[in-house]
Amino acid sequence: MATNKKSFDAVQMMRSIRNTLSEQIKGMTFEEERDYIRKRLREENAEEISGTDTRETAHAGQAAEDMEKS
Repeated sequence: MATNKKSFDAVQMMRSIRNTLSEQIKGMTFEEERDYIRKRLREENAEEISGTDTRETAHAGQAAEDMEKS
């Protein structure tokens, strides 16, 4: 039985993103973290609106709305 070589490692990518985010928010209060994430979501949403897939834009927009409700 042949094994497939993965060209993309989702677990490694998730860990990398999580570690980067943890480093960026280290030392912030909960409110500062919340505001930082909201700002990043808005920036990402603005980039998507200016060009790419509208399904992704809707998803990012919903995530931002959900964050504001919490």
